[in-house]
Amino acid sequence: MNRRPFSCMDVEDQRKCVRRGPPKADYPNFGLPGTVYSDLLTYDIKVPGEHTLEGRSFDAEIQMLHSHPTANRPSSIGILVEASEVGYNDEFQAILDEFQRVYGEHMDECHQRLSRTSEQFWKDLGLAIDYSLVKPKNVEEVEGQSRNATRRFNPYHDALMPTIFFYRYWGSITEPPCKDIEWFVLHEPMKISTEQLHQLRRLLFTHIDGKCRPTSVHNRQQSVARPIFPMGEWGVEHCAPGEYVSDAVSGIGAGKQCQ
Repeated sequence: MNRRPFSCMDVEDQRKCVRRGPPKADYPNFGLPGTVYSDLLTYDIKVPGEHTLEGRSFDAEIQMLHSHPTANRPSSIGILVEASEVGYNDEFQAILDEFQRVYGEHMDECHQRLSRTSEQFWKDLGLAIDYSLVKPKNVEEVEGQSRNATRRFNPYHDALMPTIFFYRYWGSITEPPCKDIEWFVLHEPMKISTEQLHQLRRLLFTHIDGKCRPTSVHNRQQSVARPIFPMGEWGVEHCAPGEYVSDAVSGIGAGKQCQ
């Protein structure tokens, strides 16, 4: 995947940038008049994963839905996520930190809306939420969040997208309107730590918005993922190492390197 050159990427004060737009990626063998790049529309995280590789299931999955500006070709990159005790991922932690910040803001808004004591508030709400997550922040925490807020998010970072090789097939989005799309599921999982997986589950399953409404759609099995469906007669193509090289290697662009 290549990141389209973007003049605002190196602008320190993003408020002065007038050409901000979504991240963009190109896809193999996608030659159309105009641009080969597709805009990144959504960045979803499902727990557990919604794809299996040779029968192996995964702890979570990142799904990056893209849409080409002129061609009717929606596509999604699926990045399977594997958690382990030694898999800490600094780039993924930056995502979790931003989710945690919004999570805390919404809890504070809800708490202020109801104007109750914290203990009675959570008891009446009936949610298993750890109120310690929104205790008053000290100066160091506030300063740390301010620094993180200026960090530009790169969804195509090597730590988040560990390979350029993939399984490709035609399927559908796993949530309404279930539109037909082309899937590119990376053939190597992204690594995170077990603690990061626990934090992700807590953020997804116990989040409430500023009006005190639970937002999670998880089921009794603590899952927000659709059930796995068999492929049936649908074909799957596997683009593996040695079958092609990146644009960076071939000298036609500054894309991701083959891992």
